[in-house]
Amino acid sequence: MVSSAWAGSEPPRPCVPRPSTWTWCSTTLTNRTAISSRFGVRRADSLAELMGQCDFVSIHTPLTAETRGLVGAEAFAAAKKGMILINTARGPVADIDALYDAMKDNTVLAAGLDVLPEEPANAQRRLIAAWQNNEDWNPPPPAADAAFGLLHAREPAG
Repeated sequence: MVSSAWAGSEPPRPCVPRPSTWTWCSTTLTNRTAISSRFGVRRADSLAELMGQCDFVSIHTPLTAETRGLVGAEAFAAAKKGMILINTARGPVADIDALYDAMKDNTVLAAGLDVLPEEPANAQRRLIAAWQNNEDWNPPPPAADAAFGLLHAREPAG
């Protein structure tokens, strides 16, 4: 989870079955070690570290000058191959042009975008155009079937 702060006194509870490891990264929270030990979550020291370790990355930040484009080409270059990105932050926090490239090279297996950088959707953006045109994608990596199985509670093929 990428977050700048938590509303209230507790972080969101992980909603994945155990055993799993929940990792978070924040540049604004103080006393990060105490938060990690109190809630039994692992803290990444940087976005690159988080992206390189996690199968699922969920973004929850406000849009500021500091967070605009936060998850872009540099973050995807550090990402674990076959990851899934969820952006419930404001649209421009994730660079969808860099996301398109990361999806085309199978770094990002799937993405859930709550909002886009421009609303209504800008058909000039490669990711939007690919979606509108039902563009063919590279064959998914072998981890794709395992991820699909996890999401649908079944064993991967093979």
